[in-house]
Amino acid sequence: MTINNAIIYLISINIISLVCMAFDKRQATKRGQRVSEYFFTLLSMLGGFVGIIGAGLIFRHKTRKRSFQLKIIFGILIFILFAYLIIQSNLV
Repeated sequence: MTINNAIIYLISINIISLVCMAFDKRQATKRGQRVSEYFFTLLSMLGGFVGIIGAGLIFRHKTRKRSFQLKIIFGILIFILFAYLIIQSNLV
């Protein structure tokens, strides 16, 4: 994977994360079916935490829910660990 591909991937996963948070906020106000926190944690582990945090601030969604914040922090730590391991193995 080249650095350009990595940048494209990170931009894409963060856009997906932002859209999912916007959708979840809309569903919350309409009392519709919600996106699971497990899915947001997974997106965070895959590198989408910037989109999740940004959308939380933009849409004022899940900003006070401490358990959700801890799950996203956990996802960030897992992402950093895997990124470190990939960089150390010279896969990028």
